[in-house]
Amino acid sequence: NLLILDDGYQHQKLKRDLNILVVDYEKQFGNHLLLPAGPLREGIKNISRADRIIVVNKTQNTIEAQSYVEKLKKKYKKEVFLANIEFDKIYSLTSKVEVKKPKKLFAFCAIGQPLQFFSQIKENDLDLLGQKAFDDHHSYTIEDLNELCEAADNLHCDQLITTEKDAVKLEKFASANRVIDKEILVVKLKTDLDLEVLINGAK
Repeated sequence: NLLILDDGYQHQKLKRDLNILVVDYEKQFGNHLLLPAGPLREGIKNISRADRIIVVNKTQNTIEAQSYVEKLKKKYKKEVFLANIEFDKIYSLTSKVEVKKPKKLFAFCAIGQPLQFFSQIKENDLDLLGQKAFDDHHSYTIEDLNELCEAADNLHCDQLITTEKDAVKLEKFASANRVIDKEILVVKLKTDLDLEVLINGAK
């Protein structure tokens, strides 16, 4: 009984019951310019169309992020919520078993903000020795994985680590038992956000 559309804020022809604006805590509104000159998909004035605002925080600076939330509440007179994105667990791509103590890691991903992912790994006190970012939505090949293993070997890394978004594209190698030299670990994230209060409003 609930449909949530990603990237639907600017799709104004679509009838919606709730318009949610999502803001990245680190980038915020950047230089206030539209793509490709800046990070925005619409001008700042269109904040007025938001019923709720969510500030997404992928750092451990929760106090500072909450201060930013309060700043937006005061400035725009709207309900603003903080969504802290945290590590839930790390598991093996092939076995799906949780890995409690990862070894020396080489991180890779093909997402919109790769540096945030790499920073999260470091903030969680994991031994990250190397990293590589592919273009967003990159479709992995076995050659990519072999190159990643070689880069990891050069830095004496024991394991590769990536995101769940990337893991979906790597399942074809795991399920087909395609063998590479390194174990691939996957980071599962969790979101600290009261969805019921977000939808129904603060009481």
